[in-house]
Amino acid sequence: MSMMPGYNGEQNCTYSHRYPFPDAIYFDKKSKPFSTEIHGFSDASELAYAAVVYLRITDTSNRIHIALVMSKSKVAPIKRLTIPRLELCGAQLLARLIHHIRQVLDIPLSLTHAWTDSTIVLNWLDGNPRRYKTYVGNRISTIVDLIPPDKWRHVRSADNPADCVSRGLYPSELLDHSLWWNGPTWLKEPPTNWPERLPLPPNKPEIDEKEVSLLVLTQDLTPIIPMDRFSNYDSLKRVTAWTIRFNRNSQTKNIAERIKTHLTTTELQAAENYWIKVIQATHFAADPGFTPKKTNSLQLQFTNVSATIY
Repeated sequence: MSMMPGYNGEQNCTYSHRYPFPDAIYFDKKSKPFSTEIHGFSDASELAYAAVVYLRITDTSNRIHIALVMSKSKVAPIKRLTIPRLELCGAQLLARLIHHIRQVLDIPLSLTHAWTDSTIVLNWLDGNPRRYKTYVGNRISTIVDLIPPDKWRHVRSADNPADCVSRGLYPSELLDHSLWWNGPTWLKEPPTNWPERLPLPPNKPEIDEKEVSLLVLTQDLTPIIPMDRFSNYDSLKRVTAWTIRFNRNSQTKNIAERIKTHLTTTELQAAENYWIKVIQATHFAADPGFTPKKTNSLQLQFTNVSATIY
């Protein structure tokens, strides 16, 4: 994986001892923790997906303290995934992270909140996992087993601290990044000021994004025999028929299968059909209503002849 442009490892390592890593939360003698909530955020980009968890602690003086507890990120798989699937992987990472913290700190599920900026993931979590393909369905089942769908809410990308990890920051930028260390500003406000729940559209099956290559074949009907060199139509038709036979015989490896008799009615008709196609393609190609019929293999072989007959 390539480094970020302008990244200097030695220079940026000097910032590590300056990061305000939270080792404890201190209260004054008059205040004690009254309520502790878990708020987790997830996000993803084409390069990585991440999850970050904060504690929102309300003390007996009704003051709110925010503390970064844990974060985790993973590099996106080598096999290309859609952004919604990567967002789902981020949500799964967050669900496992929150579950671990809940067990360690003994925080009830009722005080747990999970946030993502992907409405598609919220829609998936609100639906039946069996409706989706195996990759999506399995991850939905894992997530909702750890965190019920009603605990998931939408957050703007600008207020999502997990975005700092999924898109990357320089160490110097991270040092004073308030969103990363303290979470969104509204976390210190009453729940009535938190982002409102978005109405989700009806659940729809996942649609695969596939790259489609379109091959267009065009048939060049430029005549290899100059029509103006012939004053007699029968002569033009016979020369054309002989040319078609020559082209066919030259492509036949078995000498015994080559045609050596006089021109047949079928060959003369094929020559006439060829010139009808040439005239139609020349004079009616610009007509939107004109759709040429498919030519048979004998005519297609003839159009590949590169010789010029005089």
